Amino acid sequence: MATYNATAARTDDGWVVAVDGVGATQASTLADAGPLAEDMVAGRLAVDPATIQVVVRIQLPKNILDAIENRHAATGRRDQDPQWYAEADLQARRLLRDYGIGEPDIDAVLGSAGTQPE
Repeated sequence: MATYNATAARTDDGWVVAVDGVGATQASTLADAGPLAEDMVAGRLAVDPATIQVVVRIQLPKNILDAIENRHAATGRRDQDPQWYAEADLQARRLLRDYGIGEPDIDAVLGSAGTQPE
């Protein structure tokens, strides 16, 4: 299986997903980013979609990345320090919301989907 790397960047209308060496497409949500990028790669390279995968990394400002990193650290100690986790989760979600990201995409950014922050 061939793996392609992509970067999703936030726009006013959703996300621009740029696949290294192939091109770019647009997605309205992060949930759509991977499948749309895979369709684009398969179409442009004339390959079977079942033979490729696209790993989508999310481009975000440093302050948001720091808040996400803090949340991930707090997640590992959630049982020992639930207040730290709650505060870290709230802060990360607030920054993402202020950046214009909707709830389904916030869940994706924070790790409940197959995307990774960059």
